[in-house]
Amino acid sequence: MANIKYEEAIRQIEEIVDRLENDDIDIDTLGPELKKAQKLIKMCKDKLTKTEEEVKKIAMLKMTPLDFITALEEVGVSYSQIKELCNTNEEVEKQLRVCNHVYRGNPLLDQVCGLINVTTEQLNELFKKYGT
Repeated sequence: MANIKYEEAIRQIEEIVDRLENDDIDIDTLGPELKKAQKLIKMCKDKLTKTEEEVKKIAMLKMTPLDFITALEEVGVSYSQIKELCNTNEEVEKQLRVCNHVYRGNPLLDQVCGLINVTTEQLNELFKKYGT
């Protein structure tokens, strides 16, 4: 059961609940089905907790603006694109020219990366690779 994907576990839980609500479970299988549901719920909670912890870790990663710009170049963003973004967006300019660090948890990063066609997944990978 440990290798079941989250979505599959949810599907199985919903199936058990539907069967319970419709009185489709006989008394002989009720106990084992409830135990199965409990295990599936625990597994889902554990996966959610693990994912939340990973998201928190990623959000705390930081880079210097120079490292961030260099990392963006790795995924095909040119320096001229970054300069243009700084010229048209004061907040981006502050983050890249004034601040000591760029934090992954800053929601501005997702907006900026959307403008330069960098996905959230790419951004997360860059911070995992180069962030501290």
